[in-house]
This record gives sequence, C-alpha cells and structure tokens, in this order.
Amino acid sequence: MADRAEVPGAAPDHDRLVELLYAGIGEAKPFDSFLKGLRASVDAESSTLIIERQRRDRPGAIYSGAASEERIARYNDLYTQDPFIDLPLGKVTTLAELVGEGGFSRSEFMTSFMTGSGWMHVVGADIVEPSGARVRMRATRVLGRDNFGVAERETFRRLLPHLTQAMGLFLRLNGLEAERELFAGALGRLAVGAIIVDRDCRILQATPQAEAILAEKDVLKNDRGRLRLLDEAGPSAAFNSAVAEFAEANDASYAVSRAFSIHRSSGEALGLVVRPAPHSTKLHAPLRGAALVIIADAGSSVAPQPAVLVRLFGLTPAEAELSALMGQGLDLDDASAALGITKNTAKAHLRMVFSKTGVSRQSELVRLLLRSVDELG
Repeated sequence: MADRAEVPGAAPDHDRLVELLYAGIGEAKPFDSFLKGLRASVDAESSTLIIERQRRDRPGAIYSGAASEERIARYNDLYTQDPFIDLPLGKVTTLAELVGEGGFSRSEFMTSFMTGSGWMHVVGADIVEPSGARVRMRATRVLGRDNFGVAERETFRRLLPHLTQAMGLFLRLNGLEAERELFAGALGRLAVGAIIVDRDCRILQATPQAEAILAEKDVLKNDRGRLRLLDEAGPSAAFNSAVAEFAEANDASYAVSRAFSIHRSSGEALGLVVRPAPHSTKLHAPLRGAALVIIADAGSSVAPQPAVLVRLFGLTPAEAELSALMGQGLDLDDASAALGITKNTAKAHLRMVFSKTGVSRQSELVRLLLRSVDELG
C-alpha cells in the first residue's frame, strides 16, 4: 500500500534512519519523519508501515506519509488480494521476485491498484515484534523506473532488527496508554467492574470494583491470572468464546458487544458485557488481542443517563430512554406514558434491552441500571 509523496533532497544514512525510527514512536503522526527519510534513502516515491491486526480481513494500522483516505479505503477493499502481505519473516523481497513476470496481469489488485494507478516496483520485509504483531515495511517506485537493487535491499535489511524493537515499544506504550485512559477515565468512576483480558482470559488490568468481585470467588475468580466464570454461575463456555471473538475483533465500537446474565450463590443476578477493548488514538486499532469485560454489580443508586446506557450496553436511544426512566423507579406503564408510546412498543423495547444487558426480569434490569451510572467519556 503506498501513495506518492515528495522525496527529501538529502538521503539520511543508516544511523540517522535508526534515530528517526525510534523518534517516530512519540511523533503526533507516528513514524512520519522515518518514512520520509526511508523514501529518500531508497530513492522511492512512497514508503509505508503496516501493523497487522489479529484478524486478517483488514490490514490494521497503516502509516504512509501522503496516502489519501480514498487510496487507503481502496487498499482495505483489496487487502486480501495483495500478493505482498505475507513475506518470509526477516527477508527483504521485491514484488517482481514474488509474482514473476506474468504476475502483474493476473489479479485486480495488480492491474487496478498497482499498475493501473501508476505503481510498479515494491521492496519490502516483514517482521514480528515481541508481542506477536506482524509489521510490514514497504517502499514503492512508479512505472518507468528501475526495480530496487542491492543497495536499497541492504538498507531495508539493516533496519529490520531496529524495526522489531521500535515497533514492540510503540505497541506496548500505546497499549498502556489506552488502558490508562480507560481506567483513569470514565469506567474507573463507574459503579461497575471492568476488566481487560486477552483472548485466553488472562487478566491484563482490572478496576478496584472488579478486583473486589474477583476476591469473593463467588461467580467470578482470578484463577492464577486468568478470569474464570464458575460453572454454576452461568454459561462459561459461551463467555470464553465471546472473549476470544472480541479479543480478535477489528472494531472497538461500543455498539459491538455480547451480554450474559450470571447468578451469585445467593441468587442475585449480575450482568456481564463483553466487547472489544478500547484503542489508542495513535494506534488506530484495538489493543491487540484484548477484550473488555464489564461487570454490573451492587453499588450506586444514582439514576443512569440515557447517553451512558447507549455507550455502555449498545442500546438504541429509544431503548435507553425507556431504561433510564425505569432506573428512576417508574414501572412500564408510567415509563411508556412519559415517553408517549404504547405499552406494546415499550414491551418491544424492553425485550431488546433484556437481550443486550443479559438480564431476564424487570427488577434485575433496574438493579443493573442503578449500578451502571456516572458519565461515560
């Protein structure tokens, strides 16, 4: 994936490129100076870094100095057709080596995205950084120019050990930033528990409310570092499956979630909501391999705001308004009258609310809502 950009006049040497690479971790536009320097060093019209997400239907985070939104969107659509996405790890390769002489006319990606748009030669290498994310480094030249040679390939090869370490640090720092923003922000103030786990339910971080619930070892427990839903509490297999699914999701939208109802030994119902973990604004992707588990437990008696319920449980505005009124103590008749809707319409909304929050009775919903308050974001 690439786009045309101006190439600086003076090409930086290897040491300067390494400096720019590590400095790029903290840039507002990550790695922008490094990518400009790389273009100059290998005499290319474009250069790109791609961090692959765990799910393979989209490329993940793309950093390319001058790529337009339209071109990135086009690349996303054709990503799975790109023959240059899974190079041998640590080996510098050119596109011509990979596809052969006839490869430029055999796919829509080559004829439309590459040669059809004026691009011809690509040099690249893939690495896997310490946490397991695959990172791709590419440079591209236009039609009519010579292919990349020995010197350009050597520039790439010498950068690979530094790319591995720099990208590992970048992902780690931005993962910590997203976690810190989450727990120091709105969720940390809610009267609910919140836990970030990886796809295997290993606990990465938890709010104090969640820690207290885990310490009870009633329905949930910290089992040697893993979040475990006790068998008698509810659907543990379905819960684990949801965690694995959302940990690999491409979208950290709050509208994407799955709700479960679990029960303490006392019979009290709790709500669990599983969704993709939030992401850093620099990373433009969810925390790699992480899911967010929200636990609604006993606590606050403050009435919830509809906007909070929309974001917390993925309710529609109409569902959230009805739920908020019920959280204030109104029954279904009074809430429907206050909203100017029929009782049948209110019942239809309520069924969807039950489905999304994981509760099955109106009394359980009211308790859950009263515990899911404060401002979210």
